[in-house]
Amino acid sequence: MPDRRLIGGVLVGMTLTTTAALGLYYYWYTRRSRSSPLIPEKQVPVQYPSGKPHQNSKLDKLKNVSPETIQVSASTTSADEVVARAEEWANNANVSKPEDKQLVEEITIPKDVVAGIIGKKGCNIKQIQKDSNTRINFKDETLENGDRLCVIKGRPDDVSFAQDLINKFISAQPVAVTKEILIPRLSIGRIIGRNGETIRGIQDMSKAKVNIDSDRYEVREGDSEEYGVVMLKGTQDQIDLAESLILEQVEEEKNFRNRIKGVAATRTPRRVNAAAASTDVRPQPQDLPLSKPVLRPNGIVEVYVSCVYHPNLFWIQQVGQDSIELDKLGEAMTDHYSRENSRKGTEDPEGDFQVGDIVASPFQLDDKMYRAKIISFDGTTAEVEYVDYGDRRNVSTNQLRAIAPTFLSLKFQAVEASLNLECPESKWPDDTITTFCDLSYCAQWKSLTAKVKGFLPDENGSSKNVAVCLELMDRESNIGDEMIKQGLATKRDEFIHKLDGPRRSPQPPKSS
Repeated sequence: MPDRRLIGGVLVGMTLTTTAALGLYYYWYTRRSRSSPLIPEKQVPVQYPSGKPHQNSKLDKLKNVSPETIQVSASTTSADEVVARAEEWANNANVSKPEDKQLVEEITIPKDVVAGIIGKKGCNIKQIQKDSNTRINFKDETLENGDRLCVIKGRPDDVSFAQDLINKFISAQPVAVTKEILIPRLSIGRIIGRNGETIRGIQDMSKAKVNIDSDRYEVREGDSEEYGVVMLKGTQDQIDLAESLILEQVEEEKNFRNRIKGVAATRTPRRVNAAAASTDVRPQPQDLPLSKPVLRPNGIVEVYVSCVYHPNLFWIQQVGQDSIELDKLGEAMTDHYSRENSRKGTEDPEGDFQVGDIVASPFQLDDKMYRAKIISFDGTTAEVEYVDYGDRRNVSTNQLRAIAPTFLSLKFQAVEASLNLECPESKWPDDTITTFCDLSYCAQWKSLTAKVKGFLPDENGSSKNVAVCLELMDRESNIGDEMIKQGLATKRDEFIHKLDGPRRSPQPPKSS
């Protein structure tokens, strides 16, 4: 009989072996049932921007990741899921796919908003590029109407978005309008300012364009004053500001002219009658020291005619702030020399005067003191020329006074002028001189408009000393044409000497 213990051990061993085998099989079977058969590797083609690595943590865990493709090995379901997620990531990350194409579009930008689209140092165009993920640049050439072509490059959706941004910017720009305003012609000079400083300041402050039409003037119904036309261009707010600044200048000019009128009203008329211009005190042209003009070629200015010898030899003063200063100077000189016992010309050796000296001299019509230049001596009489008016008079030397330096700061105001007309006789008749004095309001302190035509050399043909050749206008009437019309003169075009630029009158010499 076999040993029972041996048989029992064998049975137990077989049982354990069978149990182990069954357990292994069960383990293998359950594992196998949980998995599907493996499939070959699938490739998910995803292109990355050059030099830009992907930053998706889930995709980073996939196998065989390269800058060009993502390769994964998984079950059929897992691979499909990876493909879907990869494509979703590519879209969300703005990664272009092989089938995407770059689109190039051109858009016309109105000339008035080109600068705004670009922005300061290109800040606006850079922001549009950044927001739309496109590249934008302007073509160098300009269209006939001044507009510019803008080129946009990028994906179709991005290009469309960039176009929307640009169009919204254009539509948001204020509408530019144009307006004409009328201003008194006499205010134009103030609005322009010295070398254009005032009008540039108005444009800088208002951001509007301001243009004065120098060839167009209008007269309002019932008003004899001429008005100039000013063109304003910009937004409505810009135009409103520019107009208010211009009207401020007009008001200042109006107040200034009221002061001028007040000064003119207090001036003593220096012309008694035409005989004063035709007597022996009227010097011959070659005897006159020719002053350098203060007026600019082709300039239009407002003047007084202060002294007349004949239509080709008279003196003018430019109306302006210096007119007020000149009257103040005359009052100050008269008050000064009436209160102080200044040295008299030849009574004191230290006070001796010489030809060419600038002195203080009375004027016979009002006994006020004026600046004068000594022309010659004849015994105890001196011939003087009043440098601010142009008159010549004979004055007793004991009436002359040494001029104080404080009275020499203002430039000499008298400017020699000529209408450049031909005298029909050997010399200008007194009647013709009288007519010219009446037409020009000589020494009556009524302003005229002068248009500078050129400059006349002296009798020797030298341009060192010149007289200004001009046209005198009393509103619409040309005084020279009126004299020709009356048969008092004929037109003469020769001998006009055109200069390269203005010759300004020298400063008065300083007294010793």
